[in-house]
Amino acid sequence: MFFAMASDPVAALGPPDWATWFHDVIIAAVQAEHPRAAEIAVTTTLDRRLYARSFVAQGKIEISAVTREYLQTLNLMTWNFASAIDDGLIPSKRVDELDFVGVVLPSLLSIYRDVSISRLPTPRVRSRDVLLNAVRTTRIQLTFLLAHEYAHALIHDAAPQSAEAETEADKFAYDVLMNQPEEFESGEVWLALRWFFRTAALERLVGEILYGKTDIDWDQDAVMRRSYMMFEYAKQQPPERQTHQLEITGTYLLMRAKGQLRDRGALWLRSYADDYQRQFGWDGASTDSYTWKQDIYTPRSNQARH
Repeated sequence: MFFAMASDPVAALGPPDWATWFHDVIIAAVQAEHPRAAEIAVTTTLDRRLYARSFVAQGKIEISAVTREYLQTLNLMTWNFASAIDDGLIPSKRVDELDFVGVVLPSLLSIYRDVSISRLPTPRVRSRDVLLNAVRTTRIQLTFLLAHEYAHALIHDAAPQSAEAETEADKFAYDVLMNQPEEFESGEVWLALRWFFRTAALERLVGEILYGKTDIDWDQDAVMRRSYMMFEYAKQQPPERQTHQLEITGTYLLMRAKGQLRDRGALWLRSYADDYQRQFGWDGASTDSYTWKQDIYTPRSNQARH
């Protein structure tokens, strides 16, 4: 009742507990070198998205309260299939027959179209271990996501719009993760971030297609280049064989999903999205109602977009 009656519902909601936990972990890791870190505020929105924003001048980071739910659902889908393949329940010769893009597409579409969240497919958990692994993977990805934004707020004087600034922020985030062995094992960091960048590339591709861009970046090079830094860390702390095999399988599934999307084409996705919204959208939603999210690809002043 308090939330519903509030003049500013998002402010009334406050940061979710998980955002507070990540905030504390990052502060503990960087405060000795960056005393201002504790002054950075984390604010919450209800936007459907997989990324965070840093507002450098205001000294704050903005993240959606549903970011974790999106990532955790997508990670659970990837873990379900990767573990089933690893356990031999899905023969390797049948992997290329899997319609993995069809599995993840409804969740990705709901970021850009007014689809009723309550009507999205809910993945069934294969096992307790799969669920725990998906939760753990999501925790690492969110720590990286927020640490990247802390880097912008702490080491950049204005909203960065350069590849160099993004590289600096990524290195900062990698260091936060890799320098805390009591919190994060190197192998699980490797897996989580490999999957994160592949998932982000797939999500960005869906967005570009639905916005009607004529010069669609099917490879999403800008996103994937950011993952290359991980290879240097992996040389220093290689993942265990089992973790590495699971990572390869999950990465292949996400790559395969992007390939399947390319094979079907932009016109197919737009038609599929229109049909899906008509069937599962909010009552009265129009097919062009997603355009309010155009700001994802439109630079704003004094804001870093990721």
